[in-house]
Amino acid sequence: MACRPRAAHTARLKGAAVRLALPAEREEAGRAAGEAGREVAFALKDLGARVEVLADPAPDLLWKPGGPLFLLGNLRDSRCVRELYFRFLCVTDLRYPGAGGYEIRTLLGCFGAGCDVVLLGYSDRAGLRKGLAALLARLRDPLPHLNEVSAAGLPIAQNDARTILERPLPEADWRIANDVLGDKKGYLAYLTGRQDLLADYVRSWEAVIRCGIERSEKIVQTHLFMLSRVAYWRLLELSGLMPEAVREPALRFIFDWAESGEGRGYLEQPCYQSPHFPRQNHGLLPALALLYAADLFSVRHPELPEPREWRRIGEAVFAPYAEGSWKPICDGLCHGWFLSQFALLEHGLLDRRHRYFESGGARRAADCAQAVVNNLGWMPSAGDGDLLRAFPGPSLRVAAAYYGEPAYRFVHDRAPEHRSLRGKWHVRSFETGLGRAASGGAASAAQGGTGGSGVRAAAGRAGLTVVPMDPLI
Repeated sequence: MACRPRAAHTARLKGAAVRLALPAEREEAGRAAGEAGREVAFALKDLGARVEVLADPAPDLLWKPGGPLFLLGNLRDSRCVRELYFRFLCVTDLRYPGAGGYEIRTLLGCFGAGCDVVLLGYSDRAGLRKGLAALLARLRDPLPHLNEVSAAGLPIAQNDARTILERPLPEADWRIANDVLGDKKGYLAYLTGRQDLLADYVRSWEAVIRCGIERSEKIVQTHLFMLSRVAYWRLLELSGLMPEAVREPALRFIFDWAESGEGRGYLEQPCYQSPHFPRQNHGLLPALALLYAADLFSVRHPELPEPREWRRIGEAVFAPYAEGSWKPICDGLCHGWFLSQFALLEHGLLDRRHRYFESGGARRAADCAQAVVNNLGWMPSAGDGDLLRAFPGPSLRVAAAYYGEPAYRFVHDRAPEHRSLRGKWHVRSFETGLGRAASGGAASAAQGGTGGSGVRAAAGRAGLTVVPMDPLI
């Protein structure tokens, strides 16, 4: 098994059938994107391409084979970008790349039989115009791999970004392997384009590989840390950003982990495969990692049979939550909300049928989360955790974006970002401007100002809230 080499150019445009997916034109930025799309279409036609312009198409388009697909939009205004966001293939919303920011990225065959995607992402009209100018300046035949980022905001809390930037990697390999700092440096490299952070990310992978997979006196929880390893590696690899020196060793490491007693072997225990037993974070987190790995290998190495088995095992771990249940076995407010609920939500987004959401499980979790947060944005700490890690941010912000429920976002934003956006794994803001003032937009989203609709929705839920016992429990 070897990584397929990446080409400097991704497609020929002359004579090619190119699809151009524009966002919904419901708002100012969407209408401006329609105008920008016409400029992109003219430029592509000048290069000899046959261009089909599509108005906010359904996300099934991403899986359909064809020529290059150009996408304009963000989480709020494009169904296709929303699907990329749900699958952790982009983080483009109203907070990132922020007011006046933009990103132009080539996503390399993220959907197997589908084609490469060129994403022009923005948070507001100013960012769209800047990104459009940058994209038009880079368009040529053959189409080059594109990765240009001008970020005015980040999807993570500012204090977390400072920590990632300023805290050096430990000297000892085993200390790097028992932490996720190196992985987060890779994430920040993706978000900012900083090459020094990418170099640190490579160094962290080299240390992890030297430490190996199996348990030892110093390496004790590979099954937990692999979610961070696989999720960020998949994001950077499918964006064409993984340095060649570590691509193949990291791919082999992920494969070997998935086949080991810390991967599928760990998850084949009856407590994680029975459909009648509630799960906890030590099963849910590696199961999500295994599913990310299965997704990656099905794209990069569809000839391998093992990833199909990984998918079967991983899906069995989440199966109890496909019909409306939401409660993990973790009772500590930290582990239940900060770890297990995060994994349930991310699996629900990765699942093309979004069963955790469509069956109502994610809504029940968000209703409970809303009930246990006070008016000042604090939740009591109980169990193995602390006040900083007890806030149910993932349930509130993800459910707000998925269901379009402003009350969830209002409660989420009662807490300052160092608590609401705190997370051990891949944090995203899911910012759509929901519940904010009509004049909001990216700047308002970044500043945390919440408008009247969220206040009214939350006020309608004042009083005693009864959270029914989950049938799984």
